[in-house]
Amino acid sequence: MATPIPPRPSVPTPYVAGTVSIPANQPSSLLDLIQQQISRDCPGTSVEFLLWPDPCNQAPIWVGAFMQIPGPLDVTKYAYYLTPMAEPRLYRSSYPGTSTVIGVVQVFSQPPAKLHVEVQE
Repeated sequence: MATPIPPRPSVPTPYVAGTVSIPANQPSSLLDLIQQQISRDCPGTSVEFLLWPDPCNQAPIWVGAFMQIPGPLDVTKYAYYLTPMAEPRLYRSSYPGTSTVIGVVQVFSQPPAKLHVEVQE
C-alpha cells in the first residue's frame, strides 16, 4: 500500500523565520534554501524580508543574483556582502500592494555559513 501524501496548505505561509545553512563555494537560491530547510510553503515574494548573518560565521556571505552575462554569483560578482557582525539587511516593498522578490536572490560563502531569515507575506 502506498504511503499517503501529507496535506499541504493551499496558501503560502504568511510568516517564516529561521536559520539556513549555506554550503561552501556553491551559489544557492535563497528561496530554495528556505524551502528546503525551514518551510516548503515559503512564498517567492513577500511584503518584507530580513537577512542577517550568524556572528559565528568565519567569512562574509555574498548576496546577489544570477546575471546572464557574467554568470553565477561569486566573490567578484555580487550586490553586497554581509560580514559575520553585520547589521540585518531589510527588504521591504515600497508601495502598498507590491512585494519584494525572494526567488531571484542568491547567496554564496566560501566556507559553510549560517544566515538568519525572516519573511512576512
